[in-house]
Amino acid sequence: MADLVYASLSFKNELGANRLRDVNAGGLSIPILRGQQLFTGSRTDAKIGSLAGGYTLASGAWGNVDAIAGVRILSVSSKFNYTLSDDIRLPDGTVALPRNGNLNLGQTYLGGVGGIRGRLNIGDGRFFIPYYLDAGGGGVPFTWQAYAGLGYRTGFADLSIGYRWLDFQKNGKKQAVENLSLGGAVLAAAFRF
Repeated sequence: MADLVYASLSFKNELGANRLRDVNAGGLSIPILRGQQLFTGSRTDAKIGSLAGGYTLASGAWGNVDAIAGVRILSVSSKFNYTLSDDIRLPDGTVALPRNGNLNLGQTYLGGVGGIRGRLNIGDGRFFIPYYLDAGGGGVPFTWQAYAGLGYRTGFADLSIGYRWLDFQKNGKKQAVENLSLGGAVLAAAFRF
């Protein structure tokens, strides 16, 4: 199985709460006053990819359960733009932070995941409950994913609707991503040939 998720969030703010607090220049913290800030904006993009293979542990008229193992990659980039009324200067007059600029942060994590997936048939087997659960870590912050839904089997396809939750949690090390959670409804179709 292969899976790709892309999420993007942007925020523009004129004289609001999203602002720079100070600049640290050589151990000296220089405050940036709210009145000095004319504009701030930020954009964060996250790309998450998973690749896994599975092995059927058990199957029957009731459904199936598969063991899965694979990798997950998380790539996050964030950009913060700002406009100030003037340059922020050090006591000696050199520029610590120019009046216009941006700050960039990017990090990519790769780690292994393992779990189970399958389906539980309901009644005559046309309706079923698909499920999926994995967890892992390594180079990524601790990650886990869960999905469950309700499906219907037609002559050529399996259609399902459900809810998916994907989560990354800080693993104690200082990292660019401390917590990232994505969840929402999923509409899926699997075609048989």
